[in-house]
Amino acid sequence: MPSGLAGIYARHQRGFFAEAVRPFGRGWVRTIPASMFALKARVDRVDFDADQVGQSMTQFSVGVNFRPAQDTVL
Repeated sequence: MPSGLAGIYARHQRGFFAEAVRPFGRGWVRTIPASMFALKARVDRVDFDADQVGQSMTQFSVGVNFRPAQDTVL
């Protein structure tokens, strides 16, 4: 990193996410027999500056989606 950018940009950043998906309701939509619904839970963690305390953030989200085909999610 150029010396003029020291203090503006972090030298070390870290992050991860973990996700779980549970399908259910296959065939509930009779006109699309291969369709299904899915429950999803995800946790994200990011540390914007690993060298300083208080520069991290965690987010947890849940959701339900409809999948008219295996690789299509609404």
